[in-house]
Amino acid sequence: MNPVLVNGLVGVIAGYLDQPIFILEFTFVDGKITEIDMIADQERLHGLDIAKLHD
Repeated sequence: MNPVLVNGLVGVIAGYLDQPIFILEFTFVDGKITEIDMIADQERLHGLDIAKLHD
């Protein structure tokens, strides 16, 4: 899994930027993860703005 920005939010991707299998998208409040959303629907994945985060 690799870190990415998903529509401006931090997440991780399983697969490749152009062929994602699924994405986990994290919501933070006060520096803590408060929510994790898994996106696996291929139609929805291809509609997302996904950018690789640099290490």
